[in-house]
Amino acid sequence: MENKSISYRNLIRDIVAANSIEALENIGQAIAIGFGFNCFSYGTAIPITPSQPRVLIIHSYPDSWWNTYLSKNLLAKDPFLAYCLENTVPIEWTTEESTLGKLDKKKVVYSDFLRLARDAGFTGGISVPIHGAVGEVGMFTVTSDCFDPEQLNAILFQNFPQIVLLGVFFHDQAKKVLKNKSEGKKDPLTLREKECLFWAAEGKTSGETASILNISERTVTFHLSNVIKKLNVSSRQHAIGQASATKLLLNILPLIPTIQESLKKHYSSQKPRGPFSSKETLRP
Repeated sequence: MENKSISYRNLIRDIVAANSIEALENIGQAIAIGFGFNCFSYGTAIPITPSQPRVLIIHSYPDSWWNTYLSKNLLAKDPFLAYCLENTVPIEWTTEESTLGKLDKKKVVYSDFLRLARDAGFTGGISVPIHGAVGEVGMFTVTSDCFDPEQLNAILFQNFPQIVLLGVFFHDQAKKVLKNKSEGKKDPLTLREKECLFWAAEGKTSGETASILNISERTVTFHLSNVIKKLNVSSRQHAIGQASATKLLLNILPLIPTIQESLKKHYSSQKPRGPFSSKETLRP
């Protein structure tokens, strides 16, 4: 029991230290083997755009099973993936037909999936749903090839909490690895383009943005046109959506003092509106 605890802490340490997809793949398999399973898989889709999410899939499945999974389009027939996309509670499962009742997945295609998985040597596993902060979805799964029902149930029951927590750590580190790879690329937008996009995202017109930034409306339009070209999108709204999905506008945080100063100048030049002057306060 003590050795297992040490191994558990070491696995968390190794996950946090992983700096590449290859390192994560090795750690994922170490998690599976270390807790009595035979394979692992991790997949996530990050919504860069609604129609073109960034997909990452890593696994240690045999080539024979992975080729079957792809050729038979089992992605659309996988009851455990379907469950994880719709739920946030992790689940332990077997490839017995009774599992479908537990998952509330009773379609014939799901039964076909269980049969194929069992024929490939998979008997059960634990799946951890992923629903992340930027809208990403997916799951972390470990699978077993144990055909002894009693032993399989013991493996699933005893290791469920550890696998759930390790799956959370794994996903968090995978996001960091992907982010580090993306940050190696040059930032496509200039600071002024980000300012104009920021105010467009706040619902300001080109004229209002020009007034806030103390530049001409034509210059604002020019910068936003450049943003559209650089992000390879079709409109301002499309650019705002993509920038929000990829957290591109978070890079404007260093400009907050400049933005606040621009706002101060903008609104101090405006005449008070309504029945209250700047010195008046609302009273109950």
